[in-house]
Amino acid sequence: MRRPALPPQAGHASRVALAATLLIAIVYAGSAAILDKIVGDRLINEADTRLKERLADFHGASQAALSREDDDDVDVDGAPVFLWLAGPGDHTVRLSIDGPALPAAAAPASGQRQTARLGPSSFMLRADRSGQARLVAGESLAEETHIVGVLRDGELLGAPIL
Repeated sequence: MRRPALPPQAGHASRVALAATLLIAIVYAGSAAILDKIVGDRLINEADTRLKERLADFHGASQAALSREDDDDVDVDGAPVFLWLAGPGDHTVRLSIDGPALPAAAAPASGQRQTARLGPSSFMLRADRSGQARLVAGESLAEETHIVGVLRDGELLGAPIL
């Protein structure tokens, strides 16, 4: 027994459904990419702002004052901001007790920010001139990386449902 042929409208409807599904997938992927970019940039800019504030707090202070914590600026929920003094040449001094070592090559130029791998973590670093040396502030980017990862995982899990 032969199956009856589908009416021409059924083929057209399935092509329309496929096109709509592809369009939704493209819009979803584009929206997710834009959201990831906005959230990632905002997290990086917030970390950079914390580094600028930390450098401004200690701009022109003595080395003894640099090693003390400023109690009104401590954010117990955020990553700690570590300080180093990068002298001329290949010499850096750790000013934060628990901070990782900072290779002289990783220290950014004064007024600049950069990302560097210090030990097992990526750090955002920002430097400011302090006499003959540069004062370098750094913060781990582990929290920012984790937040963006959780966001992407949620988007990937939600994509098939959409």
